[in-house]
Amino acid sequence: MEVGAEVTVNTPEHQSVRGRIIEIIENKAYVHFETQDRRLDKYFDISQLTALPPPIVVDEERQKKDQEKLEEEKEKIRNIDSVQVGKYVIDAWYYSPYPVDKSVRKLYICEYCMKYFTSLKDLRSHYAEIFERKPPGREIYRNGDISIFEVKGKKQKMFCQCLSLLGKLFIEHKNSYFDVDSFNYYVLCECDDYGAHLAAFYSVESRLVENNLSCIVVLPPYQKKGYGRLLVSLSYEISFRSGVILGPERPLSDMGRILYLSYWRDVVISTILKSPDESTDLNVISAKTWLKKDDIVEAIQSAGLMVRASRTAPLTIDLDLIQQVKAKYEDVDLKPHINPDLLLWFKKGSFN
Repeated sequence: MEVGAEVTVNTPEHQSVRGRIIEIIENKAYVHFETQDRRLDKYFDISQLTALPPPIVVDEERQKKDQEKLEEEKEKIRNIDSVQVGKYVIDAWYYSPYPVDKSVRKLYICEYCMKYFTSLKDLRSHYAEIFERKPPGREIYRNGDISIFEVKGKKQKMFCQCLSLLGKLFIEHKNSYFDVDSFNYYVLCECDDYGAHLAAFYSVESRLVENNLSCIVVLPPYQKKGYGRLLVSLSYEISFRSGVILGPERPLSDMGRILYLSYWRDVVISTILKSPDESTDLNVISAKTWLKKDDIVEAIQSAGLMVRASRTAPLTIDLDLIQQVKAKYEDVDLKPHINPDLLLWFKKGSFN
C-alpha cells in the first residue's frame, strides 16, 4: 500500500466504494472516497483495505495532474477528530486550520467566547475566569428560549475568527476564517439559567452587496430542530428591511441546497395559495416574497411544479399541480420562521 493508491474498503458499508489513500501513518491509511461527501473520509487499518490494480497506461501529463490532485487532497485531511462544545462532544466533519500541533486531535471550545483549548483542565480554568455567559454583540431576537445575537466581525474579531474555525469543521467550501472584518455574524443560541448555548450561526458580508447569507452552520446536536430554516428566514427578513432582493452565496453545499430548496418551495407555494388571484407571475411572486426569480424557478422546478405549454414555450408555474398538492402545504406557517414583531433590526439610517 502506498499514498495515491486506489483501494476498496473491506467493511459492509463501503464494500463497493472506491477510494484513494491520501496519507499513511504507521498502520493506518486516510482514505478519500471520490463519490461521497468528504465528511465520510477517515483513517482505516491497512488490513481493511484492498488495493486495486494501477492504471495500465499513464502518460506524463496524467501523472502530473494526479500528483497535483493528491497534494490538494492532503491539504484537506481532517485534522481534528472531535470538539467539546458545552455539554456535547461532536465529531468533526472537515478540515479546519486551527493553529495547533498536529498531535492534537480534540479541542475544547468555550461556548460563549469561542476560544479553543487543548485540554479540559484549561477550559475549566477559563470558565472560572469569565462572567459573560452569552456571545458578544447585540441581542436582536428573543422568542421563548431562543435568542439570536448580531456580532460584527470588525468589532469582535477574535470571537468571529474562532467561530469561523469551529464552523469550518462542519462545512467544506467556505474559506473566510481570519479575514472577518467585512462580515456580520448572526448567532442562534438556546438559553437557560446557565447561559446562552451556541446552536447555529450564519455569516454575511456587512454591505449586503450581492448575497444575504455567506455561510450557515447548525452544530450536529442541534440539527433537525428547524434552526437552519429559522436563520434563513432571518436573512430574508433583513433583506426585506434593507429594501433589496438577495439570495445565498453560491455554490451551496449539499445540505445547504436541500435547506434552501425546501424553504423557497414552501414560501412560494404558500404565497401563491394565499394570493386572491393566485398569480403565478414570477415578478409578482418575487416582489411578495423577496426571493430572487432564479431561486423561485429552481425550487419550483425541482419540485416538479413547472410545465411548458409547448416545446418552444418558456417554463411556467403550473397552478393545477400546485392545487393538487395544496393540502401538503397547509401547515407551512407552522414551520420555524422569524416572527418579525420580535426582531430588533433596522436598516442603518432608518431613523435619520
